[in-house]
Amino acid sequence: MKIPYALSILAGGVPNYEVTGLDEFAKEDQPPLFIHYLFDAMVGIGMLLALISFLFVLGRYIKRLPQFSKPMLIAIAAGGPLAMMAIEFGWFFAEFGRQPWALYDLMRTSEAATTSANVGWMLIAFAILYAVLGVVTVLVLTRLFKDNPVGKELKYSEHRGEAMFADEV
Repeated sequence: MKIPYALSILAGGVPNYEVTGLDEFAKEDQPPLFIHYLFDAMVGIGMLLALISFLFVLGRYIKRLPQFSKPMLIAIAAGGPLAMMAIEFGWFFAEFGRQPWALYDLMRTSEAATTSANVGWMLIAFAILYAVLGVVTVLVLTRLFKDNPVGKELKYSEHRGEAMFADEV
């Protein structure tokens, strides 16, 4: 189905905006075409996560739809890594999609690459920093949950009348 002027309105905000196609650019200025799959993966994961959220909320109102069923809990648990994958796909999409330009029509990526000799040392410094932050995070969370178990927190919340789903706690 073709919608008249839709692409012009989306791209330029006016019905008679002329959209330039990729075939009108020089071959060396075109981005690699696999970026379309990165975009599809990013949007597909986002739609899947929205569907999981919708089904979870729907399960709250329709009792025949088990809200805390094993498949739903697995889907929710898979949502975290899937969301991170969508973020990474989006980042790759943005980076590969602008190739071969760092600044469009001004500076090519090959001209923008650094020639500094300290890049290796910075990589090592950041790797050490993130390793230290990761270890500290694990230690803090371990101590937090050892001194304050989840069951104790749930009983405290239920006692104060704050249980989110009293029938499921």
